Amino acid sequence: VSAGTTIRISFTSSLALTGNPTVTITPGILPGMSEQEISQLPTYTAIFDSRSGNDYTYTFLILSSHPSGTARISVTGQSQSCQGTSITGTSIIGTFNIDNLPPTTTIACGGVAATAGGCTGLLLAPLTVTLACADNSGGSGCNRVCYSVSGPQPLAERCIAGATAGFTLGAGTHTVSYYSIDNANNRGVTRTQTITVYNPNDV
Repeated sequence: VSAGTTIRISFTSSLALTGNPTVTITPGILPGMSEQEISQLPTYTAIFDSRSGNDYTYTFLILSSHPSGTARISVTGQSQSCQGTSITGTSIIGTFNIDNLPPTTTIACGGVAATAGGCTGLLLAPLTVTLACADNSGGSGCNRVCYSVSGPQPLAERCIAGATAGFTLGAGTHTVSYYSIDNANNRGVTRTQTITVYNPNDV
């Protein structure tokens, strides 16, 4: 899930609780984190929605400020012992994933990845251009790669499902615009690359 999504948290308590329990969300848990590291992450409180007997429902709105990664759902409640003393307990009842980070997209020309200066070298027609999407660690994964081309062989914007897209350019100077979208609908930055392709008969 990503920013703007409201999740509903429903659970049943095995004990009769005193008042409504507190439901907290701990986002930003990454693979390999220790419990000590997790305990230092920020926590957020879910909003009580409804109760029917021992069945509870809470809601939680995902914000852009919530860190990406696994989010842990914990419930803290109070009950009465047989002797009438108050007992407080906390249980982890589930997890979900937050992905607020957009994917990145790289471009390669003729199988060679572009450098900071773009696609370099003598590029001959027909030139195969490949776009590759990469999502953040623990992210939702790449959903589609989108691109358009202006120049002597223009291509209107199109989106290809998955993490890669490819097309061929003929001779001439072309401007390729491209970006990716992940499965949480985060859109990456649109980048542009000017590529000059030469006719083999002219070199």
